Amino acid sequence: MNLGPYFIIVIAGVTSALCYVSVALAPPPAFLLGYIAPLTILIAGLGWGVVASSGAVLVATLINLLISGFGTSLFYLIAVGGPAVWLSHLAVLGRSAPVTPGATGDSAIEWYPLGRLLIWAGVLGGTALALTFARAHFDLEAYKAPIEAVLKELLKGRAGTTSEGEQYSYAIELSDNLAYALPLAAALLWTTTTLVNLWLAARITQYSGQLPRPWPDLSAIELPPLFLAAFFVIFAFAALAGGAVGYVAAFYTSALALVWIVIGLGVLHVVTRGRSFRRPLLIFIYVILIIFGWPAVPLMVLGVVEQFAQLRRRFARAPSPPSPFS
Repeated sequence: MNLGPYFIIVIAGVTSALCYVSVALAPPPAFLLGYIAPLTILIAGLGWGVVASSGAVLVATLINLLISGFGTSLFYLIAVGGPAVWLSHLAVLGRSAPVTPGATGDSAIEWYPLGRLLIWAGVLGGTALALTFARAHFDLEAYKAPIEAVLKELLKGRAGTTSEGEQYSYAIELSDNLAYALPLAAALLWTTTTLVNLWLAARITQYSGQLPRPWPDLSAIELPPLFLAAFFVIFAFAALAGGAVGYVAAFYTSALALVWIVIGLGVLHVVTRGRSFRRPLLIFIYVILIIFGWPAVPLMVLGVVEQFAQLRRRFARAPSPPSPFS
């Protein structure tokens, strides 16, 4: 009897559960472990299939139930474990493609498109934050209240040389705006960490020899033609609907914006191939993006422009072997 898959299921489930509950039970720096809670589930799914990842999530959910209670375990199942199972399943999903003369092995398999996988990650990221809103019964003021309370304490008395009354007024206004914006930023962060975990899991699985699909050229990701229209419809709801509906739409807009950022980065990777300044330029952009964040806006615009202008096709040079970041 081969016990290998069962060992993977138990180890992946226990590790994911401990990373997740560390957010609430461990010292403050341990909250970073919460970001890698899906990693072992993704590894199990990519390398050993959907049965292994589902089993690992079941183990992790039961551990969460014993340690943290029903509400926390249910949220883990819906917002962390479930999405990890689904994304890892899609990532290795393939079907037989029409065989051309001389095609062998992987060339005869049509793998699930990475563009659609990106969109799924964005949808799941928006859903995860929408679920946190649902826990406040879609009451925007109740949802913002705990965030506002913390921010007011941090901002009170930090408005420079103005009078005490003006300082407090400034703190209230700023905390109100931040309390609205921070959950939207969290949707983008959630989606980003999910994709980073998926990339790490794929690399680990590839190095172990368990990844069934060949490593793709990440800079060549294509999106479905209708995605742009769907994104602008969601954006319109976020901008115009107001109230709970507009706020939920804003979650999805923020999470799906990452798709355009990734496409924008893909454009840069393609159009700079073969250039002597390619490596330092890309390193500089990634560092600035991680530290300051503002390059995300022009990258998102570049990703949208790519849908119309097809810049990667226009400026692509001779293809080079795909690297981990290509």
